[in-house]
Amino acid sequence: QNIKKPKECSGYLYIPANYDIDVLSKYYFDYVNEVGLRKINSLEEAYLMIQRLIDENCIYAWKVNKKIVSMSSYSSNGNQSKICNVYTIPEARKSGYAQNLIYAITNEMINDDMVPSIYVKDEIAYKLYKKIGYENVLNILMFNSNNKVKIKTKLM
Repeated sequence: QNIKKPKECSGYLYIPANYDIDVLSKYYFDYVNEVGLRKINSLEEAYLMIQRLIDENCIYAWKVNKKIVSMSSYSSNGNQSKICNVYTIPEARKSGYAQNLIYAITNEMINDDMVPSIYVKDEIAYKLYKKIGYENVLNILMFNSNNKVKIKTKLM
């Protein structure tokens, strides 16, 4: 299956540098608190995470008019890669920025002979990735902190 180009939007793919850490730390802090995936108790903790992602060259952003409006990172193991931490600032949502960012990252990974995947938690994200060409290929059972088993979908 080929990747599907989303509707174009303003802006461009951007690889963050150290001078972007303060902005991205705030975004990351807001992201983890909004989605509730893990506990980040301070901006300092978010800062350390973003510093690590920048040092490891595994973070991307979407810039519009010199402002970062969306971000995402990835992790890889061999030729498998997982896109994660996709976040768009609230005032820039529903503008196609995240979709274009994921499209660009996915293309980068495919060009580097990587196999991209994304774990989704909600229907909005699922629809976004499906439009680009990701497919539901398996269900994963995960044990959550409330001692309940949930089915999560992994897209590849």
